[in-house]
Amino acid sequence: MGHGTTWEPLQNVLLARKVNAALGGAVLGPWDIDQLDDTTVDVILGLAEDLPGLKAGQQKIEGELQAWRMRHPTYKDRESRMKVH
Repeated sequence: MGHGTTWEPLQNVLLARKVNAALGGAVLGPWDIDQLDDTTVDVILGLAEDLPGLKAGQQKIEGELQAWRMRHPTYKDRESRMKVH
């Protein structure tokens, strides 16, 4: 065949696999890919590929904020006062 990975039917198969993995099951076939607009594909793939990294970054920031809060004397005292003894 000699088409390589630029061959459109192969690209559609690979993209359908990524979309189905992102959506958690067999939702689309390669023949459905051309019916999706670029924005929809970008959103689906962005959630699948970028969301874990975004969540990790958000957790890191929340951890830093919590550490900062605990260093603040008023907030730290508030936390200890709120605990049930």
